[in-house]
Amino acid sequence: MVDGASAVWENVVPTKIDEVTRYHTDSPADKPALGATALAVLMNKRKFDAMPAELQAIIDHNSGSALVTRFGEAWDVQIEKAKAKVTADGDTITVLSDDAYQQIMQRLKPEEERWIAQAKGFDGKALVDAAHALYPTP
Repeated sequence: MVDGASAVWENVVPTKIDEVTRYHTDSPADKPALGATALAVLMNKRKFDAMPAELQAIIDHNSGSALVTRFGEAWDVQIEKAKAKVTADGDTITVLSDDAYQQIMQRLKPEEERWIAQAKGFDGKALVDAAHALYPTP
């Protein structure tokens, strides 16, 4: 058994964390999760520029917001499947109270600030601000 782990729901079953844990903590439904899975589809710009315009248009049409929406919908399904599986296995899911959630967020703030201060080669604050803008806290 594992005493504790931090994992986003969509990774619980594929990494088999559900096989070694029996208790799970979840964020309140109206709050962003305490973690996230970052995905990127990358392509060499020179290769993209060398492609015929019609192929570039296909990639452009199926990436960006369209791809984010597709990934988001797929992730939402996996999150619900993971929660259903651990519940069916008899595991306990405890949803954090708003107060407990806020305490965790406050305790994480110094780590966020340290990460920003250590950012090299990019604007760490701008990146953190952009991430927060994606998941505004109500």
